[in-house]
Amino acid sequence: ATLTFEKAGAVSVDFAVEGMGGGAMDDHAN
Repeated sequence: ATLTFEKAGAVSVDFAVEGMGGGAMDDHAN
């Protein structure tokens, strides 16, 4: 359960950062 939660959280954060950052930030994140 812990692993699933951690993975889900990381993915959620990644998505939020990408959406907020936009294209420029997306490139850097990638």
